[in-house]
Amino acid sequence: MHSCSLNQKRERETTIERVWLTYSSLAVGLLSGKYDKDTALAPAQRANVLFNEPVLSRALRVLDAVRDVAKEVDASPSQVALKWVIDRDLTASALVGTRSVKNLEANIEAVNLHLTREQSDRLGEMSQDFWTLMPPELEMWTWDNSRASLERIGLSVNQ
Repeated sequence: MHSCSLNQKRERETTIERVWLTYSSLAVGLLSGKYDKDTALAPAQRANVLFNEPVLSRALRVLDAVRDVAKEVDASPSQVALKWVIDRDLTASALVGTRSVKNLEANIEAVNLHLTREQSDRLGEMSQDFWTLMPPELEMWTWDNSRASLERIGLSVNQ
């Protein structure tokens, strides 16, 4: 657990636990499995760095791993991605946007899914590989990823 202290003595007396509320837990829908490199994108997606190269190729490798595990456990990619997120030690809750009651109910079922240690580790490794070598200036979820901003940090933009 993480601790916060003003001095050594206080550290023994006070421990503050941090937990995370994840947002965009399905990576703007990418981890739902409904996108691939040939999917026609809405303007908002085309403006998001996640759907542009070289980030998209890296994200699709994560999606491939999520799809593989989904097949192994007879679940949807969304359920696998959500289960992996909520199983992290410090995750308190995972936020997801949905457009239908059916998708909401399917997402809720993720809590009942069981991932083996090997499956969870595989997804963790893919997640780590995704983030390795990402530019530190990258703002993945701000929706303020203009062509100029992306090119400034060395990312090309799909048209």
